[in-house]
Amino acid sequence: MLLLNMTHEEVRNEILKDLPNVENWERHLWKDFRRKSLKMHDFPKYLFTEYVSPRKNTWLVSTKFFGKDDFSSTFGVLQIQNGLVLHQAFVNQAEQRFSTICTFIPHFFERYAQYNNLDLKGKALIKQMLKDDCSFNIDKTQYISGRKERHRDDNVHACMKNVVGLGYEVGKRHYLIKTCITYDMSMGKQKEIFESKRNDVLRVTAKPSLFTQPLTRINLGITEKVVEKLKRKLGMK
Repeated sequence: MLLLNMTHEEVRNEILKDLPNVENWERHLWKDFRRKSLKMHDFPKYLFTEYVSPRKNTWLVSTKFFGKDDFSSTFGVLQIQNGLVLHQAFVNQAEQRFSTICTFIPHFFERYAQYNNLDLKGKALIKQMLKDDCSFNIDKTQYISGRKERHRDDNVHACMKNVVGLGYEVGKRHYLIKTCITYDMSMGKQKEIFESKRNDVLRVTAKPSLFTQPLTRINLGITEKVVEKLKRKLGMK
């Protein structure tokens, strides 16, 4: 169970230990999801389900329906810590193994609501963010005066559909996203780079049927080349 006094490493380890539980639970719902998808119209649609694991963690499972019999889920752990914190767990598509954790703190959601003119709080706000910005591209490279420079403090930015999340790396493949800015707030070369990464995210998220079950589709910085390589490996046309 996630506790308030845990270090970032302990949080990561706890999520990794619990991730198989929620994945197995979600697989048992596939028949129900498929049945629901066949009755749906006007895609995409979203379904949010909460699951309390044997380790007493509350998972928020976000299922996106791209079309009939075409859906996928993402997994995040909710934690109360001066407001709601979301620990979003991502899977490496090509290797089907855990890849990354992104932790979004309450201040991020406050700014997200402000910049998107949303009168929402708590779970309702988190669900809206997962609908609008479920995919993003994380980069540890900062762009200064047109040159690439690695920051010594491992600052990161996460380009999303509507905003750019800002934070830093707190552990191996574990990122703490503390706040966000709009694309209009970026400056100079940064604006061009951010817009390019944003377009990459939009191309991936707008394209249905990139993967089929039982693969879990979670788009974190996936390029078209990676998609095509995986489809060839799976024998998909």
